[in-house]
Amino acid sequence: MKKRVVCNVVQSHKRILEAHRLWHQALNCYFDPEGFRTNVNATIQALRNVTFAIQNEKHNIVNFETWYAESVSYTHLRAHET
Repeated sequence: MKKRVVCNVVQSHKRILEAHRLWHQALNCYFDPEGFRTNVNATIQALRNVTFAIQNEKHNIVNFETWYAESVSYTHLRAHET
């Protein structure tokens, strides 16, 4: 019997799926400059919305504050590597 997995960040997950869908729409419009630009811009906005959704649902993520601090620190260090 399969164990059912429960998503603790439903809104964040929906936003990721939306961004994924928009990314594929951009790909399908690659040779249509206006369609491509429109879908890439929508993808970027959808990805920003993922950040906001995660912030709103962070109380559902175990040890979020610790993970986030480590993630930001790691990203900051990687960005400054030469």
